Amino acid sequence: MKKLLIILVSLMVVFKMDAQLGNKIVKNHLKAIGGVEKWNSLNTLYMEVVMDMGGLQIPVKIWQEHMKGIRVEFTVQGLTGIQVATEKDGWSLMPFQGQDKAEPTDEELLKNQRSQFNIRGKITEL
Repeated sequence: MKKLLIILVSLMVVFKMDAQLGNKIVKNHLKAIGGVEKWNSLNTLYMEVVMDMGGLQIPVKIWQEHMKGIRVEFTVQGLTGIQVATEKDGWSLMPFQGQDKAEPTDEELLKNQRSQFNIRGKITEL
């Protein structure tokens, strides 16, 4: 029992140190980019990433406008899929699923996509 207590306390100290280190890294990053005010003025974001899906490399491009919308494009075996969500509605085109025209996004997926509209996040609350 005593051993378990020592292990738990040790883990709590390690996790607290990691959280403190994470907070310090975020604060230093915010400072390096011009401060919280600069971060809060961010309105658009563009990212390019490559996802590895079991050895299959999938390039992904993401465009976001703060609290207004998101567009995601990804290419699989030479075919490009597109998903778009806005405050009003959303649509997708998935040619690798046999779609040859854009189709409306179902409400559940649209709700999930809208939850990502806040590109500033809670990073400044640390």
